[in-house]
Amino acid sequence: MSKIVVAGRVVNKMAVRIAMSNVCMRRSAKRFAVLGLLLIGLCLPQAITQGTSHPDLSAPTGFTGTLKTSGIEFSWTAPTVESSGGFEIELVGYMIQRAYQFADGSAGWTVEYESSSDTGTSQTVSPTLAEDSDYDFRVIGIFRINDSYNRRGPASSTVTITIPATPSASNLTAAVGDDGMDVSWTAPSLSWLSNLPSLTSIVVERLETDADGVAVAGASWTELTTLGTSATSYTDTTGGSGSSYLYGVRSVYDFVRGDRVEMSTPVAVPLPVVSD
Repeated sequence: MSKIVVAGRVVNKMAVRIAMSNVCMRRSAKRFAVLGLLLIGLCLPQAITQGTSHPDLSAPTGFTGTLKTSGIEFSWTAPTVESSGGFEIELVGYMIQRAYQFADGSAGWTVEYESSSDTGTSQTVSPTLAEDSDYDFRVIGIFRINDSYNRRGPASSTVTITIPATPSASNLTAAVGDDGMDVSWTAPSLSWLSNLPSLTSIVVERLETDADGVAVAGASWTELTTLGTSATSYTDTTGGSGSSYLYGVRSVYDFVRGDRVEMSTPVAVPLPVVSD
């Protein structure tokens, strides 16, 4: 094993190398510790200012809604925007939501309008709504924080929009015709208010049933066609021979779907005539 003389003493070369390595490691550790303290000193003020909290944001106020022929016209007053606490806050847009009942019975909010580039304080939306029903809406501001991300603010108070009952078709009948099942009805009487939607289409629907009018297993109401507002009849050529059907007619008023008017007695598609 090789040896060297250090300060008058004979020592092992490997021991010298290990000692020198330990000295270098201690010096590096000190350098990193100093660097860490410098980084903490630079970041600590911002961490104290922002931490894990979010800036205080305001909700829009004075939220109102009015039913129009083109949809529901909403308006509101913009929320207060104030940059403070180390946060730069900018209002960039809005979101309009509608209260919704989900299929599993739980409640939530569905988005009817959203924009991160429009800060106007009015908007008309045209969701598909059912007649004779009430719907709750609210508006939320969208904010840009420190030019890095968008965040939703608190919601406004809700406003309830009532969709009135709409005129329906009447005198619905169906009979076997030369080319299929002839369905006819009387057009809805349009005694309608001027600020509400007008009739835009007629939808014909069908349900397969047994002879007593009870839906067969797995059957549901199916849309056959959408017709113009002046239509009062339709011939269904797609029924199966020997099958029974109930027919229904639904009036659609722009974004409002009227209730389906249904027949009370099913009609049967005759079996084909077989000659001897």
